[in-house]
Amino acid sequence: MVLQGKQGLWVAGGFAASLAVIAAISFSPVCAGRPAVAGRDMEPGPGPDARLAATARRASVRDQIITDLLAGRVGLLEAAARFRDLNSEDEITWPALRLVFREASDDEACCRQVIAWVRVRLAHQPDEGRPVLDRLEAELAECLRYGLTLPAPDGP
Repeated sequence: MVLQGKQGLWVAGGFAASLAVIAAISFSPVCAGRPAVAGRDMEPGPGPDARLAATARRASVRDQIITDLLAGRVGLLEAAARFRDLNSEDEITWPALRLVFREASDDEACCRQVIAWVRVRLAHQPDEGRPVLDRLEAELAECLRYGLTLPAPDGP
């Protein structure tokens, strides 16, 4: 399946955001095993094992959110709100999303991030995936038409 137009750009953008996050993590001075240089590199934080574990945990949580979305247990806006909360747990995701989805608000970028994850999950099921993706895109378009606001974050 070849995606064209705006849809193809959003998919390419989601892929580029993923690569940007991976590159930023991979080439971070902490992960590269060299000390950070004040004023130039990131401040040293948790070691690479802790950062990798946190990234893996967020990916696992995102995967469960997509499972819940596909099963109808949550809607697009709730899934996007959960992604937003996860995005706030690290310093790399928001800059990457804002770079990829330049014209989108943060709430729209989270919705598009969710749709990108669904697209990847259903990539090998084009007959089943197309209606789901069409429904999510239509839901997002409707929300954008009337003003998109994600639910408030859970707790403190």
